Amino acid sequence: MKPRIAIAVVLLVSAGCALPPPMKTGLDPGIVAEINKTSERKAESRPEAVEKALLPPLRMEMPSARGQPIDPRFDLTVNNAPAGQVFMSIVSGTRYSMMVHPSLGGTISVNLKDVTLREALDSIRELYGYDYKIDGMRILIQPAGMQTRLFQVNYLTGDRRGISDLRVQSGSVSDGGAGAPTATAGPPGETPAATRTRTPTNTPTPTITPTPIPTCSLVTGTGDAFQAVLDNPIDILDDEPEGATSCMELNDAHTISDLDVGLTIEHTWVGDLVITLIHDDTATEVRLIDRPDIPASGLGCSSDGISVTLSDEAASDAEDACSTTGNAISGTLRPNEALAAFDGEGLAGTWRLRVVDAGGGDDGSLLGWSIIPNRSSRGDANCSGRVDSVDVALMLQLNAGLVSSLSCQGLADVNRDGRTDSIDAALVLQFIAGLLNSLG
Repeated sequence: MKPRIAIAVVLLVSAGCALPPPMKTGLDPGIVAEINKTSERKAESRPEAVEKALLPPLRMEMPSARGQPIDPRFDLTVNNAPAGQVFMSIVSGTRYSMMVHPSLGGTISVNLKDVTLREALDSIRELYGYDYKIDGMRILIQPAGMQTRLFQVNYLTGDRRGISDLRVQSGSVSDGGAGAPTATAGPPGETPAATRTRTPTNTPTPTITPTPIPTCSLVTGTGDAFQAVLDNPIDILDDEPEGATSCMELNDAHTISDLDVGLTIEHTWVGDLVITLIHDDTATEVRLIDRPDIPASGLGCSSDGISVTLSDEAASDAEDACSTTGNAISGTLRPNEALAAFDGEGLAGTWRLRVVDAGGGDDGSLLGWSIIPNRSSRGDANCSGRVDSVDVALMLQLNAGLVSSLSCQGLADVNRDGRTDSIDAALVLQFIAGLLNSLG
């Protein structure tokens, strides 16, 4: 009986040791006290030198775009795509508008990564030559090719200096021993003046006073003729390669459809004269008179004076004229070379008349000269002096290859893009219908 009781007591004691101790419900007072001490400490201050040595806080800022949104970047990959479609696709989804010239053609192959709109346009321009212009939110694409642009240049103030040189050769008259007069003059090799029928006199060789080099006078107005301004007659000297020169400046903006020239010259042997009209702005030269009556008479027309209007439409040639009464060359005559070489050129600019005495023993003076233009306007393809449906028909025929050229081809290029096509014809039709005030 006693052993059983002892075993029961041992089991009860063992079960009591196996139970977990009771849990505490609050923080230990010592831990709480240490936490409170730490929170009451003041932050330690760093020395001033340490504060200055430390780096400032990092600040991230976006670049300034001056109130404009930043252009997005994109990838552009095309292979033999039509140029017009490429340019249109570049602005798709952007704030820009795209305008492509109607004549723009060709294909583009590029592979551009992470580029902006301007970078893409610059790359295509450098590679294919398609120029562009950005005006606000509009982009204009020009076709590849040569372009004409005007730039204003401010020249530095300079000092211009000129030098003129005058060379005079005179001749003498003597008795040939057989009662016939003979003469010696000019450089060696020239045909002697003795063959010219002249009565010798004892008048001494006159002293020739050099004529000042003329300056170009500005001739304004919209009259039928432009008269050169000559303060004094200009001497025409023997054997001077540059001859007597006179020039005028015109500010008329019209285009030439036909041109006549008036000449007034005093000379004792017009067969010596070579007369040339030059348009400095285009470098076009037309020989108006070239030693009349040569080679028919050997030495040219021996009569005096010229008072003539030179016109391509005249019935007779100035080259064959040699009247023995009045002026040797007068009336309205055809020039040596056609004045039609000036048709289609602008009337404005510098015009120069050069008169050379290619013989010897005679001299003279340039008394006056004039330019008589028949003006044409842009769109006047046939140089008729008016713009009408005939010009439209000619432009369309040229564009279709039915004709190879036009009388005033330069005027047919109404929009000045270097060619004559249906766009020019359409502009002329709008002008005829009153939808345009002018064609430029």
